Amino acid sequence: MRDKINNNKKSNSKEGHIYLKNIFKAEHAFIIKLSNHNIQVIFTDSSFILIDSTNTKLVIYQDKNKRIQSYNIHLVNKSTNKKFLKRYEYYKKIFYEKMEERLARKQRANNCNNSNVDAEENVIMHYENEHNKTH
Repeated sequence: MRDKINNNKKSNSKEGHIYLKNIFKAEHAFIIKLSNHNIQVIFTDSSFILIDSTNTKLVIYQDKNKRIQSYNIHLVNKSTNKKFLKRYEYYKKIFYEKMEERLARKQRANNCNNSNVDAEENVIMHYENEHNKTH
């Protein structure tokens, strides 16, 4: 019985399962981030790029005619396939834009939190000053 309970716990957890973490639509593609840190870019012409950033460090490209090519992630720029390189550069541009937006949001949130802390400190100092005047 205990084995059944332990097996049920394992099957209910997300460990070992790959799920969609984030998706967004760009002008010419959908960009999908998976829970295993892989990224898939599906273009409007049905071509796609899969970036396996986990173990194999591969970038897989399938063109609209279903031909598949794979590249070591560190050697992508040595490809002679101009269509692939154009799509890969498009993905990188969108990816870095999203990262910059994310960082800007974090900085704005930090600035808001800091200004709230400053306001709280001013209120505390005001009350301490008033308290000191009365004593």
